[in-house]
Amino acid sequence: MDISFLLPTNRDHKYAFEFIHSLNQIDTDYKFEIIVCSPQEIKGENIKFLQDNVQEGPISAFNAMAKIAAGNYLVAVVDDHIAVDEASHVHAVVHL
Repeated sequence: MDISFLLPTNRDHKYAFEFIHSLNQIDTDYKFEIIVCSPQEIKGENIKFLQDNVQEGPISAFNAMAKIAAGNYLVAVVDDHIAVDEASHVHAVVHL
């Protein structure tokens, strides 16, 4: 696994799904997972779900997701982000 995207959310899942959908639309050779930490279960392509029973905020959620992440790199995102094709240029930065 190359990249683990860490996505905490406690809002309506339409926001999280916008990010997830935009990320899954990018043409890349990288293998990635999207770890979602939320009180309500969320399912989909490349998603690993972590139940948030305590809701102690995003930093606590990021730390919990990092512990179960399989990626060589971790990317912290929030539910109002979207991924764009320019994200494929991360390769140039990571491999400097």
